[in-house]
Amino acid sequence: MLTTPNITYGAAATPACYPDAVDVERTMQFILKAQARAEVRVERPDARTTALEKRLDKRMEGITKLLQRGMRMLVKIEADLAESARA
Repeated sequence: MLTTPNITYGAAATPACYPDAVDVERTMQFILKAQARAEVRVERPDARTTALEKRLDKRMEGITKLLQRGMRMLVKIEADLAESARA
């Protein structure tokens, strides 16, 4: 073991911020649970985004139908005006 005035290296060295015995199994379980919670939080926005996309698709379909109906009305009105002009 190599020793200097205030620093100890080797097996006897334990950082001051950690207790003498760290429960590695518990630490790993904590990390895995935290990671699982983080993954769930990441998935939630995807579900919300999917629901939002479905709503927007329905709205776009409705707007498209309105535009098509309006265009048909314009064509009919133009035809009626052309027929009235000939008469």
